[in-house]
Amino acid sequence: MIEARFDGHVFVVSDRLVNVLLDNNITGWKTYPIIVYDKKGTAINGYHGFTVSGRGGTMLAPMDERGNIIGHPECIVWDSSQWDGTDIFWIKPNYVVVTERVKDVLKEARIDSLSFERLDSHRIQII
Repeated sequence: MIEARFDGHVFVVSDRLVNVLLDNNITGWKTYPIIVYDKKGTAINGYHGFTVSGRGGTMLAPMDERGNIIGHPECIVWDSSQWDGTDIFWIKPNYVVVTERVKDVLKEARIDSLSFERLDSHRIQII
């Protein structure tokens, strides 16, 4: 998975990752066609645009009009009842979240170019 931010979140993923997600019935994501080129301008097959379609609501913290957290609050609260139940989901303003099952599936498939951090390691209280 390659994160390529231009205007929002854009991810590029391989056929292999897509197949792992499909084979394990992982929910909360979609792909779309893209063309990836190497440095010489030659098209490289086997990649897709990837977007997170799952939704987890919004963090409860002091935020500015653009959705950025203001200052350094003692704790940020996430109300998990806002979550749509998907395996991969966004929590606004800017968290891509996966379930423990997704993490385990990806580790088992030896997709190791991703790193995972627990929400509570970011001073996020889950209610």
